[in-house]
Amino acid sequence: MNKLIFTGGITKEPIFRTTQSGQSVLGFDVASTQGFGDKEHTEYYQCSVWGKSAEGLNGKLSKGCRVVVSGEHRLEKREHNGTTYTNNKINFAEIEVVKW
Repeated sequence: MNKLIFTGGITKEPIFRTTQSGQSVLGFDVASTQGFGDKEHTEYYQCSVWGKSAEGLNGKLSKGCRVVVSGEHRLEKREHNGTTYTNNKINFAEIEVVKW
């Protein structure tokens, strides 16, 4: 397993849904900024939480919340109009809402 731990802010309202097989899933995007000055850059992660954890977090996360996320990281490549895009996907293992 490739595990990643990062801190960031939720960029838009999380989306809760139920799959055709009846499993709950909560999806949300997180932006995480690293570095300083001209070396500062932001990475964006598409996160998903499944099952009872998704149900428990539904309604507790919102745009702007600061979170610490850990989970399995994978890159997903897709092509659109001849351009290849790479998305950071996180299959959640643990999340903590932080207040600063």
